[in-house]
Amino acid sequence: MSSLSKQEQLCQLIDEQQERIRRTFPAQRGRAVVALTSARDWRSLKLQDTLNAATKTATAHNSYLYSSGWHKALQFCFGNAAESPSVSPRVTDSTLDAWADQVLLGCDRLTEGEQVLAHCETGFMRMQQAGQKDFSVWIASKNMPTEWREREDLAWWTNALAKTYEREMQELAVEKVSLQQQLDAFASQWQADVTVYKTTREIDDYYMRLGMLRVKSMACHFLYPAQTLIGGCTVELYGNVLAVLIGWALKHLDLCRAFVVQHPSCPLRALLAPPHAAAALIEALSETLGVESAAIGRVVDAYSLSHENVSYHCSVAGTPAPPLLRLDEQHLVWSLTGLLSEPFLFLTRELKRRHSYEYHTASHLHEEVFRQDLYQLFSDKRFVRSAGSVELRGVQGDLTTDVDALIFDRKTGVLALFELKSQDLFAYSPQERRRQRDYFYNAGKQVLACVQWLNRNGANALLARLDPKLVKRLKVQKTYIFVLGRYLAHFFDGPEFDRRAAWGTWPQVLRLVNEVSFGAEDANPIQSLYNKLMKDTPLTPSSPVLDVQEITIGESKVYVYPDFKTYKNRVG
Repeated sequence: MSSLSKQEQLCQLIDEQQERIRRTFPAQRGRAVVALTSARDWRSLKLQDTLNAATKTATAHNSYLYSSGWHKALQFCFGNAAESPSVSPRVTDSTLDAWADQVLLGCDRLTEGEQVLAHCETGFMRMQQAGQKDFSVWIASKNMPTEWREREDLAWWTNALAKTYEREMQELAVEKVSLQQQLDAFASQWQADVTVYKTTREIDDYYMRLGMLRVKSMACHFLYPAQTLIGGCTVELYGNVLAVLIGWALKHLDLCRAFVVQHPSCPLRALLAPPHAAAALIEALSETLGVESAAIGRVVDAYSLSHENVSYHCSVAGTPAPPLLRLDEQHLVWSLTGLLSEPFLFLTRELKRRHSYEYHTASHLHEEVFRQDLYQLFSDKRFVRSAGSVELRGVQGDLTTDVDALIFDRKTGVLALFELKSQDLFAYSPQERRRQRDYFYNAGKQVLACVQWLNRNGANALLARLDPKLVKRLKVQKTYIFVLGRYLAHFFDGPEFDRRAAWGTWPQVLRLVNEVSFGAEDANPIQSLYNKLMKDTPLTPSSPVLDVQEITIGESKVYVYPDFKTYKNRVG
């Protein structure tokens, strides 16, 4: 019997299988990157087709043991070739696709196993300690993990934002029908290995607009003002380059589909991830956007995965997929998965890595963006809003705290004080998560300071900060304090909130008010929002968080159960 715990045994098994997979990689890593990218994109396209054809009633939570094996495989690709002394001679051009599928499947299972181990460490899951080669794990908590809640909020917000562009997307879909004849004509003369930066004016314009619309629908992923300068380029330029790349990738995909219809013997998968000459790609972007190529080159680098940054982006599960991958000094390949999923999140991490000082110096701009979004909910003329943050000072004139936003409802006499906390999305290490948690819960000190200041000075003293004339005509009848996180507020292992304030995330607020601004006829909007936040239970899942799952790692299996009762019923 092994002296290792079951967690240690699973960790050892994962390490052994990881080494086995690593030794299958071909010597030409560029070929491996292209094959794995093509395999990942092909899988994404098939999944999207399945979802489009289905009723979409599957439980959303089942995706939370998310497969990010592509990241692990890319680590092997971009690792030093000297680290892989045993190179498989069996990976030929004819077997490369099958090899890539097997590698992705194996790496997916390893990352799922690693996530199980991580959940066991936090106490969210527990693992049985007896038995032989297999592993049984069950969810031991009634609360969702922090990241699950965070991902649900972001997914909801992204979908809500996309709905605002539904009409424009439908109009483009209608327009594409009339373009199909041009696409077919171009595909009939097109060699599939030729770049498609330029086709016809009508086609190019269509896909430029489609790319721009896709970027708009991701706006909640990257919340800097357009003219913010990071790494020598504006946030607007980062978005414009992404829009063009998305448009080109979608145009390439549609041309490939048209090509395959005309040449059925050519599989679509083989056309998905063509290498591009980096210089030609940058020059084409420069010409399209009318921006010097040096700046475009910096933006392209910020969207690219290479041997230099692979460990930063791919060493843990859940990191965003790379939009571009550098094969060598001269060549890049784009990924549909990376371009269409979370490209701004990849960019955020890379800008933080490359330009840490500039990135963090500009982070104060998040507060103003957040404040203006908040004010959109209270845009009716019945509400009086502070121009910016409001300082609260003590008896001796010393700064006690500041309030990020003040809103007064003239109709009800209710005053709201808002503490706005903007943090980056997701933590990719326990240390980073603890920093996020401590930063957010530090708002408890601000809540206490606000309560003490109001007790000492009275809420009416704040009306003069909004409009001196209000003090003469109106009085504050009730005061509410809110603490809102841009993306994150609810921590699996966090302490109880100070109940003198309502705590929540911005997506949570939008969900609770049905994304509708408060109007002149609403009875008591501030109190209503306060009560809804106080009653909401975001960490309590509305249904079982996952079905029974089976993860095969080597010759062992990891069985994941939604709760202890299901585990006992299954194993007897």
